[in-house]
Amino acid sequence: MSQESSIQVLYFAAARRAVGSGEEQIPFRAGMTARDVLTRCIEGHPELGPMANSMLVAVNEQWVPLDTVLEGGAVVALMPPVSGG
Repeated sequence: MSQESSIQVLYFAAARRAVGSGEEQIPFRAGMTARDVLTRCIEGHPELGPMANSMLVAVNEQWVPLDTVLEGGAVVALMPPVSGG
């Protein structure tokens, strides 16, 4: 899969633990949004479902709204809320 025809998804914190991996590649399609990537990841990893509504999404190291349209080769980072003390 060429870089332009895929999206690299990076998982952090609880998302990484839920998925069991820090990253994966998913196919890119024209018009794809950050929401589409999140939805696809949840379909592939249902354990992400409970954290979906509070997930922060970054594209190419910038926090973005879910309706952001992506380009092929984008890097999407999914970060669930983290707590600490």
